[in-house]
Amino acid sequence: MIQIDFYSQDMISLLTPIYSLRPKTVYLLMDPTEASAPGIASIRETILSWGFVRRLYFQPVNRHDIHAILHCLQEIITANSGQIYLDLTGGGELFAAAGYHVCQETAVTPVYMDLDREIIYQIDSGAVVAKVRHIGAGDFISAIGAKRLEDSHFLPAKADYPSILAMAEAIFTHLPEWHALHTYISDRLKFTKGKHSDAAPEQEKRISIAIPPYIRHHGISYPTGFLVRRFVRHGFLTVKENRRYRFASAEAMQYLRTFGIWLELYVYIKAQAFFDEAALGVVIDWEKGDDLDTKDNEIDVLVMYHSTPVFISCKMREIKAGDIYEVGYLAARLGGSQAKSIIATTAPVREESANPTGIFKRLEKMKIGLIETGDFTRLPVKEVFARALKMTDSTFP
Repeated sequence: MIQIDFYSQDMISLLTPIYSLRPKTVYLLMDPTEASAPGIASIRETILSWGFVRRLYFQPVNRHDIHAILHCLQEIITANSGQIYLDLTGGGELFAAAGYHVCQETAVTPVYMDLDREIIYQIDSGAVVAKVRHIGAGDFISAIGAKRLEDSHFLPAKADYPSILAMAEAIFTHLPEWHALHTYISDRLKFTKGKHSDAAPEQEKRISIAIPPYIRHHGISYPTGFLVRRFVRHGFLTVKENRRYRFASAEAMQYLRTFGIWLELYVYIKAQAFFDEAALGVVIDWEKGDDLDTKDNEIDVLVMYHSTPVFISCKMREIKAGDIYEVGYLAARLGGSQAKSIIATTAPVREESANPTGIFKRLEKMKIGLIETGDFTRLPVKEVFARALKMTDSTFP
């Protein structure tokens, strides 16, 4: 079977119909300016990695010239025989108009993907051609030219989930103390690792540090006892002697020196009870992806909900206006019109008294979901994420 598609920057509209229909040959029509984009190589690699597409052709055509589009389509159809599907899901109005016109004059079948109903159907008759097969987080990450931040975001083992969740909740209620302790540990590790620069990664956890009962941070003295005892109880630190401690693992060392990782880990673990897939610490590779005018190229947590990517930004502080625009832009640019974005925060936002700058109203206006860490203690996990998605789309069930 042959499938003709129109290139779209909306990765869901582009990839999901191909993944669902499983053609052996794909013609992807795109404007010449798009054909030379660095991100095209990532799309090619992703589609061919599925195995069922044997031939993938990128066909340059002026997307602003309907006659050129018609001519290109007619040449492709004339050169091929057998069943041909023309997917009209993405690509723009002129592509859709030219494509449907060609289908009326030939035996080519025009199809469209309805992601809400999870079907691909024949436009003329409404007959279901195929059920939607949902692409995974790995395919989406690969197609947008991204990769995981493996060095700074160790994926936790499931056996460690309870300890991480318990430790994170302790930190959320003691953020000033965590600020002070994290800064102290980071500074000490820089000094200590400088003295042991040739230490192998498996030996790093043997490095011990002394933690005093109080740490001065920005002119204020904070007690360390509560958090240190919790780190020991949950297996991240081991007691050596005289208030000296060792890291239980290389992962534990990384977690204790990265301030915001605890909220990212917390959301990543909780999300697995609701979403189809979850990925932690995804970074855009600008050499492969588009040259986006955004200063932040990291996606804290990326989850998939029925082929829809949901970008979750985690902030262990108050939300600023720039955070809202950043995650909204990143989701729309990389995920397309179907993508959703959510901000998770340790700070109260919904309460008017805690939100004098109108951040919550901005989130509602821009259709960006909100998760406050306190939500997880008041509501079931699935309800927390469902409520956040409802803010992004009022039709969400």
